[in-house]
Amino acid sequence: MFTLQNTTSNATALLSGIIASKVVPVFDMDGVFADASHRQICNADGSLNLDKYREMSTAEHVKKDAELPMIKVLQALTRLGIEFHICTARIMCDNTASWIDAKKIAPKSVMARCGDHDSRRDHKLKTTNLISRFSHFQLKNMMLIDDNLDNCKAAKAIGMKAINVPFVGH
Repeated sequence: MFTLQNTTSNATALLSGIIASKVVPVFDMDGVFADASHRQICNADGSLNLDKYREMSTAEHVKKDAELPMIKVLQALTRLGIEFHICTARIMCDNTASWIDAKKIAPKSVMARCGDHDSRRDHKLKTTNLISRFSHFQLKNMMLIDDNLDNCKAAKAIGMKAINVPFVGH
């Protein structure tokens, strides 16, 4: 596992590495290719207040989510027809799906929270989604790109490669 800053030059290098290695990337959304910090409110322990976040997931607010440099990787993979996935702690509401479509991103799959009552911590949510969808053999050829170091460590624990892309906006 290594750390990569979210810059345009690093996004270009990551794209080249993905193409050369034929690894299947799995991208986190917030903090990796989308910046939704304008609608994120944290609890006293630093965790995301999911109820407030969901209240702020209206079309008007989601449209204001900003692009981060790594979005160029997903857009290029889409254009090239190379498989990739999104694994996010968001609920995949219509507004988020519309934002992804508008950015010309077409993942093979999107793994997300299972409704409003799903309050699992990110690393539990993501590893459960990944293990239930992919075989151990497939996971060994996949790489999680995530801004949360705990998620990257959890991905490594299930046999994946991982790249931590730190984000200070949460």
